[in-house]
Amino acid sequence: MMENKPRKGRKWLLLLAIVFVAGPCYAYNSFTLSGTTLAMLYPYFKSEIDARMVSHFPEQIPESATGVRFWYYPGGLQSLTMMQLRYKLPNQEFTAAVEEFLEPRSLALEERDAEMNHSGRFRNERNTGREVLPADFRVRMLHSSSDGEESGIAISDDRHEIIYWYDRD
Repeated sequence: MMENKPRKGRKWLLLLAIVFVAGPCYAYNSFTLSGTTLAMLYPYFKSEIDARMVSHFPEQIPESATGVRFWYYPGGLQSLTMMQLRYKLPNQEFTAAVEEFLEPRSLALEERDAEMNHSGRFRNERNTGREVLPADFRVRMLHSSSDGEESGIAISDDRHEIIYWYDRD
């Protein structure tokens, strides 16, 4: 009778599978899915999202913008996809850029927007983590879908700063 002993070849095959399958998967998750802050990639990532959800985002980052911070995180199996573009504009340009978003809203929408401000979903000023926005920001949710997508704008009149945001659960 022959015993069913594991062969050395199977161990090598398992080792090769780990190196050539698990290794690249780990590298992909570690580097590709870690998010990017490269503002030059903004037009590309914006084009990857449903146009209806990011129609309020600018086509390009204005040349006069200062303090530009961009964040894109593609999400994964059960993680949130996020894109945020944040910058400051000179006074007149700021007023023109936010004018369309400042129309009066219903009390229910104002309450929902206030909750968004305290959600901790926004990137901090250094773009190193998430935080609750300072009190001088007004948040406006502009688009929402049944698929868990939300997008909008956060505006600070005091700072002349705008944050365009998009999230998908």
